[in-house]
Amino acid sequence: LLKFLDANEEDAKSAVIDIDWRSCGGSCSESGLAQVFIVQSGHPTVVEQIRYERHAPNTGASIDAAAKTLTLTGRSSEPSANCCPKSLDVMTFKWNGKEFTFADRQRVAVRDNP
Repeated sequence: LLKFLDANEEDAKSAVIDIDWRSCGGSCSESGLAQVFIVQSGHPTVVEQIRYERHAPNTGASIDAAAKTLTLTGRSSEPSANCCPKSLDVMTFKWNGKEFTFADRQRVAVRDNP
């Protein structure tokens, strides 16, 4: 996922990417990393990153460039089996022109688990 935070993408000075990766050993885990880039001296520079747990269905990032919000949906820290998370955390961040600041968190139940 790549989203520019500026109205005109051709002159964009800031962008957000969401990276998804999986690591496996005795078991697997899946993580997400939202990174914020701004252009400094003509080069993209990471100015912020937010890591979250993606080892569950319906996790990921969404960006509303018009509202300048980043929403990350990740597996909650609530104890549950690796296969069957009980809930997800939906975290909302607001862009202040330099960085995303935490705005809200809601915990939602995963409905497909017994």
